This record gives sequence, structure tokens and C-alpha cells, in this order.
Amino acid sequence: MRILAIVLALAAASLAVGTASPVSAAPADTGDALCKFTYPTPDDFDVTASSATFATPTAPGTVDLTMLTDAASEVSYEQRFSVTWANLDTGRSGQEQVVEQVQGPDNVLTIPDVTTEPGRVLFVLHANNHGSDQNYTNGDCSAEYTVN
Repeated sequence: MRILAIVLALAAASLAVGTASPVSAAPADTGDALCKFTYPTPDDFDVTASSATFATPTAPGTVDLTMLTDAASEVSYEQRFSVTWANLDTGRSGQEQVVEQVQGPDNVLTIPDVTTEPGRVLFVLHANNHGSDQNYTNGDCSAEYTVN
């Protein structure tokens, strides 16, 4: 329960971390599905965008996290893909993010080399969107995933 409290506290905190480089082309294998969510687009709250998240093992105790976004917009907007995670077996936790402009149906954002160590890991995944003016929307989901 303490780890869950830490994850929730980290998720609620503002993310003041560096950014990783996104991958612009859709990967051939997106990995293991984690969760999906929807949210309004930041420039037209009547239009719904969606994101699906995936984990791909890359090395022992390490995964790449990928978010596929249908931005549902002809106008580009900034999307921040962030993760707060906690290894339920080791107590290790962390957070990372990437920022990219998204537009249309096929957007791929990747946070590479998330080193959690092996174990059951709780991921809280967020999409924070910034449109024109001061328009913001967001969505999130969570999933437990076993990292080998």
C-alpha cells in the first residue's frame, strides 16, 4: 500500500523532469498493450481524441513505453506523454516524459529505456495537451505490468 501511495503522490506532483526523444514513425511491433483512454482535443472540446499505451521489453529490467495517439485534429497541438511508475516488488520508482506536436490519426510518442528493475510495476500514464491560447486537456490510465 505504501508503494501505491507513493505512485499516487508522484502522479499528482508536477512533472519537472527532462524530455526524451520521441519516435516519429510507427513501430513495427508496439509491444504489450497497457491501457487506453480518451480526452477532448484542446482546441475543440466537442471532439474526442484517443491514446493507447504499450510496453516493449528492451533489456532485463528495462522497457520502452509507447503511446499511439489519434489526435483527431487538423490543427497540431502539443502533447506531453508522461509516466509515473513504481516497482511493487523492489520499491524503486520514477517518472519520465516526452513532448511532441501531434496532428491527425497517426502519432507515436516513445519514452525509451525506462529502467524499473525486474518485478511487478504499476504505471500511471498521462497525456497532457496544450492547444492554441491557454487551452489544455488531459487523460490518463494505469496498468500493472510484469517487467522481466
